[in-house]
Amino acid sequence: MMTMGLFSFFTDEELLLKRAIAGYPSKARQDLKRRLLEQLFVGNEEYKIESKPGRPLPEEAFQSFLEKGGEEDSVRRQSVRLRFKKHFDQVLADTYRAGGADNLRRLDNYLSKRFLTGVKNKRIRVKRLKGFEDAFSDAFVALIRILGSGGYKGTANLDTLFQSILDNCCRRQEEREKALHHIPAQPWKGTEEEFRVAVSEAAWLKIKGHLNNIDEAMLARDLELLREENPKCYQLLWMHAVQGFTHADIAERTDSTAAAVKVRAGRCREKLSALANTLKLKNDD
Repeated sequence: MMTMGLFSFFTDEELLLKRAIAGYPSKARQDLKRRLLEQLFVGNEEYKIESKPGRPLPEEAFQSFLEKGGEEDSVRRQSVRLRFKKHFDQVLADTYRAGGADNLRRLDNYLSKRFLTGVKNKRIRVKRLKGFEDAFSDAFVALIRILGSGGYKGTANLDTLFQSILDNCCRRQEEREKALHHIPAQPWKGTEEEFRVAVSEAAWLKIKGHLNNIDEAMLARDLELLREENPKCYQLLWMHAVQGFTHADIAERTDSTAAAVKVRAGRCREKLSALANTLKLKNDD
């Protein structure tokens, strides 16, 4: 009985779609639009996002969906809801690439709300981790970078893409949490030689991965110079890249905020990379 009800529900949406495309009375159109946007947690605030001047994102996505015939998938026979979600996310990605401070802020807020609601409703699966918020934040930042760089190709909807990224971030967070059980509470203050002995090859590669064509000997030299020029920067890089402390962990130990630590960590990597490039140029000369 439930199967028949579900089948009838989706068949009803296909019928509404055909009527909306054919230009039937507006009731069919409005009913279909309400159903499709509700699944994406679109509210009044999202109508302030403009995909085109004076054209709200939800309205533009729905109208273009109808104009493209509901983007019928004759091979996989996806439901109207799945086809619309994929179409909506492509319009959203195009809007994101177009930029605009207000648009970007509202898009960030919308996506954050959508994914958090998905977690709450268990549409997005998560692992129970002490640092889940860090994993979620890392996944969200990674997704935003993909949208901003034009890396989203629309092969999957954003919920599916975010799920994949979140799974990877949760695994990395789980590894960090396990490592923290073997890490002293106080930052390391040893010598460079002690540093090299203390870390594994994998740990070296974590730092080395931020640079290009730098062997271990050159990396050790550059780290030594970084420690001499900026000890705090050196220590922060070691804590984050080698020991596995999250930005929030470091913030607690340095009386700062996770956001500020994240920015400083990026600057530290830039300084390390700049040192490496400067010395490489000198050697080439």
